[in-house]
Amino acid sequence: MPIVLDGTNGITFPNSTTQASAGKVLQVVQVINSTTFSSSSTSYVTPTDMSVTITPTSSTSKILVLMRVMCSGSLAGTITLRGQLIRGATALDSGDSGASPNSSFINTRFVNYLDSPATTSATTYSYQFYGDGATWYVNQTGAAGNPASSQLTLMEIAG
Repeated sequence: MPIVLDGTNGITFPNSTTQASAGKVLQVVQVINSTTFSSSSTSYVTPTDMSVTITPTSSTSKILVLMRVMCSGSLAGTITLRGQLIRGATALDSGDSGASPNSSFINTRFVNYLDSPATTSATTYSYQFYGDGATWYVNQTGAAGNPASSQLTLMEIAG
């Protein structure tokens, strides 16, 4: 049986499996999270619903992680709030910018990260926070503030 090269579908092998052309988006998984969460933790915690799972179709695929996370503090002044992207239990990217959200506005965290998990097993990406001991919030401004929502998107890119 021949190997078929097709500019649209990629490569079709004799066993009829198709390998997509490198760089093609194979799947997209998205979560819109409006669950409010508060903590005063001084070590990393994952807010409720701040995780998304994808099962890569190939071990050579890359996963493009795109997140927009909304957070705020409880003080009229500022607090230090740090965040990190993790895959499973592995830290991938730390947002240790020393951002200082306060109770009167939402601080937006953006994550753009291209990962190579080298697996076809279900893979979970999460965003974690910790603060300096003051209460902090995800998806709302301050203790009684306006609600907001965060967006977590994973795109499998053919390798």
